[in-house]
Amino acid sequence: MKIIDLTPDYDLALAELIRNNLKKYKLDIPGTVYFDDNLNHLSDFYLAEPEKRHYFLMTDDDNKLVGGIGLAEVSFFDECCELQKLYLSDEVKGLGHSYTLMSLVDNKAKELGYKRIYLETHDNLAAAIHLYEKCGFLEIEKPEYVVHSTMNRFFMKDLLDYSGYWEKCWHEENPEELYRYLECWNRHSDTEMEVFAQHGIKSICDAACGFGAHTLALASNGFEVSAFDISEKAVELTRSGLKKYGYDDIEVKIASITSTGYDDDSFDAVTAYSVMDHLTQADAKTALKELMRIIKPGGLLLLSFDTAEEEDFLCEHDTLSDGSMVYTDNSSRSGMLYLPYDSDRIQQLIDRYDLLKQWTNKKGNQLVILQKK
Repeated sequence: MKIIDLTPDYDLALAELIRNNLKKYKLDIPGTVYFDDNLNHLSDFYLAEPEKRHYFLMTDDDNKLVGGIGLAEVSFFDECCELQKLYLSDEVKGLGHSYTLMSLVDNKAKELGYKRIYLETHDNLAAAIHLYEKCGFLEIEKPEYVVHSTMNRFFMKDLLDYSGYWEKCWHEENPEELYRYLECWNRHSDTEMEVFAQHGIKSICDAACGFGAHTLALASNGFEVSAFDISEKAVELTRSGLKKYGYDDIEVKIASITSTGYDDDSFDAVTAYSVMDHLTQADAKTALKELMRIIKPGGLLLLSFDTAEEEDFLCEHDTLSDGSMVYTDNSSRSGMLYLPYDSDRIQQLIDRYDLLKQWTNKKGNQLVILQKK
């Protein structure tokens, strides 16, 4: 599948896709998108103010439209956009494409500066409501103003800017101290290295690489490594640190773990050390799906989770609905999100995937290796 931006050439096909979906769920009635005046010319709306609106199309390899999703500013909530017109054709439903489209809107909303995403839906769309809840949306009371009068269910999701905290964090670090610490990771080998070798792993992507400790460990053990981090400063530190050990040809780029930008089936394995516990539960699920997407069939995904300590709970914080803590004190943690994982929460996260190995390392951190079917 390909993701492209809406153009006028797809206007009529998109209108047909939307109407067909609404008819199927008996929502081809007044007060729904079905009767919007601009439905046949949606590109006029979305292209008019690209700083406030956007619409993504999903097409197959023959450029046939199979889905779409959009967002646009809403006037009755501050710093908020509305998730709009998420539809898929019947032949691609149930394959996980909705999660891909939802992730696109999340990232675009953040890019455009929105702090929240609002949506309206209807009881008839039970599968969609299940999707929204899985993606971190919480149901709210009906607002005073609504976009479509027939809609009877309303949801809101807060958007978190992960990059802000981590950019600040890495700028506060002393690079020379970090580079000295890297030495202990050069040729460092652990249980996961043995598992990778046993399964013939060659290419590995180090997700959310930080300053590159695990990137160096993987490279110095002979693996072909790529890496990314959401923080520009972290990427800079990783590149500089790797260069000191002669690995100046490793690709290290800026990317989000929920939208990496790599092609499908790019790597034999992916590692994500101590990153899932710094995402909301909904974003962790999105990230897990994204990391699986870029792994080749039969490939491996390593996840590690830090063990929570008493101090983690004592520091001042706000608690989100999923149990995530966002620290609010004046310490170096301020702005960091942390979601403690015990064995039950890990199981909930990985339940849909094939577990190859699970263990606790010497530091007390929990690790799992999943295998892609």
